[in-house]
Amino acid sequence: MADNPDDLLSYTEIVTLTEQRGTPIKRNSLRALRATGRMPDPDDLTFPDRPRWRRDTIVTWLDTRPGKGARTDLRRNLPVPPSR
Repeated sequence: MADNPDDLLSYTEIVTLTEQRGTPIKRNSLRALRATGRMPDPDDLTFPDRPRWRRDTIVTWLDTRPGKGARTDLRRNLPVPPSR
């Protein structure tokens, strides 16, 4: 049976999905990512203490996350415009 992109996933199911993809993320890490705004907003908050995301939302997010150890806090050095 194929995975439906509209399936709603809990933290536990996201952990399983990341393990299957070979990029495991722990449940507590997912909670921290959500708390700091580095995870997409939940697609379903019927029960606020149990957020759920559409499978498609999570797969897209996983595909666009920076790799392990990526320094996302560094800024590029942009060229300084010439003074007049």
